[in-house]
Amino acid sequence: MTGTRKGRGPLARPLLRKGSAGGWKGEGAVPLPLTRSAALVLALALLGGTAAAQEPPPPRPEDPETKALRQTLELLYQEVVVAGRDLGDSPHFQEIDSGDAKELDRLHDILMDIGTPESQKIAAVRVLEAWRREESVYPLMLTMNDPAEDYRVRAEILERVGNFGDDRVVIPLVQTLKGKETRLHGPAARSLSRFGDNERTQRNFRVLVVSPDPSTRGWTARAIGWSGWKDGGELLLESAARETDPTALGRIFLALAELRVPEGIERAVAGLAHPGEEARALAAEALGIYSEMAREKGLEPLLAVVENEGESEGVRGVAAGELPDIAPDSDDVAKRLLRQMGHPSDPLNLAIKVALRRMASRWLVVALIEVLANPKEHERRRFGAWQVLRAISGRDMPQEAGKWA
Repeated sequence: MTGTRKGRGPLARPLLRKGSAGGWKGEGAVPLPLTRSAALVLALALLGGTAAAQEPPPPRPEDPETKALRQTLELLYQEVVVAGRDLGDSPHFQEIDSGDAKELDRLHDILMDIGTPESQKIAAVRVLEAWRREESVYPLMLTMNDPAEDYRVRAEILERVGNFGDDRVVIPLVQTLKGKETRLHGPAARSLSRFGDNERTQRNFRVLVVSPDPSTRGWTARAIGWSGWKDGGELLLESAARETDPTALGRIFLALAELRVPEGIERAVAGLAHPGEEARALAAEALGIYSEMAREKGLEPLLAVVENEGESEGVRGVAAGELPDIAPDSDDVAKRLLRQMGHPSDPLNLAIKVALRRMASRWLVVALIEVLANPKEHERRRFGAWQVLRAISGRDMPQEAGKWA
């Protein structure tokens, strides 16, 4: 969006007048209990000495509707964020009237109130994202750019603000992605990726991939991959050639895979031998994203990683988990995975069993039954065979698998 909207100042507070629907003129606003703007005004007055001898005014009591909304947001947080229920299925979400302009104003003010608990703010963000009103973008930007705000609240907004489709958020997202708070880089990159067709975003992609900060470079690569930017592949290949940080390089592998850049398969295969464990793990994951595109060049190197006793259990587990995406019907993959089942490492053994469950090899069912029926097999392998058979018995497999499971 370009230009200045009529009646909207860059630092104006939302209107709280009746029927305002969240406008942005400052006049006519109802004072709230220690909002972010009120705190700033108070601080400036104190610094200027004009109010040095005066006590701050007591907080204005909240109206019953705001109190009720806060209670609903608390319940919504427990139901949706903690318990994982879908927002649209929540009866508490239905209680909030999306057609009420005053309700929208209350949500904005609860979000910007520095005294609001984290749980209420996060629930408010979820509601505002579901409604996706243009008027909500500014309060969200104000909160996410506040360095004193709780990390989880800022991360929640950064993760979701891109869904509003408002390109006013592009520059704040870029600023966050190149900032020093590396734990916010991921959420910012995910939102920024939604503006991949924006020229300003693309221009910043080119700047950020050569940032001195490896976290910025790596997450910028992820943003390019998620965005689907058609010209991003060449930029990523150049980045991969000069990248020295293992994690950033691994994220470039993933981004190349997201864009299905054919040359990225060879880069990822080479990455399986990188001295950095994170780079090797992400290279294996990238080959899985390519799926059957990587079958010719990536399948055998991945199997070699799974079978390599000198490799870390974490990398071997990631490699095992990607094999069904590349060659789901391969009897050879199923046989080689089955040989590794029963490994003494619980995480690696679990990864192998999960991979076997996802294989569609007809040979596998009979082989699992033989392992289960053989008393000479180690108990760990027999139990694993029973678990896998039980998991696949509902799929389109021979009838005997269901009987054994």
